[in-house]
Amino acid sequence: METCATCAYWSVPRGFQYPGDYYWTQLRLLEALEAGSLRLESASGFPAPDATERSRPSQSLSALFSCTACGRTFDLFLDVDACRGSLAAA
Repeated sequence: METCATCAYWSVPRGFQYPGDYYWTQLRLLEALEAGSLRLESASGFPAPDATERSRPSQSLSALFSCTACGRTFDLFLDVDACRGSLAAA
């Protein structure tokens, strides 16, 4: 699917190797939701209330977002037990 100007930023896959990686991505996602450029389709544990720059959330989480302009979807997951996660086009 072609990327529209609204969701171009989210089309680059992101991995979460460090706590700050998830924290800053979560903040950007919340900003996009508030601005109306993304819509939250489903979520389990998102947003993580305990995410900080220095610590990952204590619980695993997942969410599915869609671009309000073109409908493209993005899948977010964070597996706390495996210490991995990502945000990528679904």
